[in-house]
Amino acid sequence: MSARLANEPRTVKPTRATGIAGAGDMLDDRMLGRWLSALAVLVASSWLCACRSDVPDAADASPDPSAALPPDVDAVLAARCRKCHSDPPINFAPFPLVTWQNTQVAAPGHRAAPVYEIMEMRLHDATFPMPPPGNPITDADRSVLDAWIAQGAPAKR
Repeated sequence: MSARLANEPRTVKPTRATGIAGAGDMLDDRMLGRWLSALAVLVASSWLCACRSDVPDAADASPDPSAALPPDVDAVLAARCRKCHSDPPINFAPFPLVTWQNTQVAAPGHRAAPVYEIMEMRLHDATFPMPPPGNPITDADRSVLDAWIAQGAPAKR
């Protein structure tokens, strides 16, 4: 093997990834810059979503004895949801729906969304509806929950 001299031309071979002679080094530098930029944007946006301060964790939700579910909402949840969304939840339900505080905390797996927003999605999910097909919700009951959620799921004081 002979050492290559500084002024000796470099032999360029096609790279495996691109098949283009000499493109590997150039693409690597540009792609690395793009990937790092994309990663920075992704990390920043994830951090902003995870730090949404208006959605408390379950451990941070302070029990307010004066905060309660409105009676009509409580009646719908008792009739249609608490068979599984009891406290503690059963049948693989991810959270209880017993108190107003239960509806205000961050939903498991949805750190930036309170439970009541997940309730709204599931009430209108054609693929995996809630309540499940053994206990269908009536249009009147769905309207009660939709109206309450549209107001921001306020407590009855």
